[in-house]
Amino acid sequence: MVNRYRGEVALMVEGRARPMRLTLGALAELEHAFAVEDLPALGERFA
Repeated sequence: MVNRYRGEVALMVEGRARPMRLTLGALAELEHAFAVEDLPALGERFA
């Protein structure tokens, strides 16, 4: 079961729903991996 108020979404793995959410640490790792300075720049990379 996911908690939408926490920003969770369900990821189906082998027929079972797993709750997932983006943390600040994961966001920082994405910014580092894509060599961008901030969130808007990261959004442009995915647009």
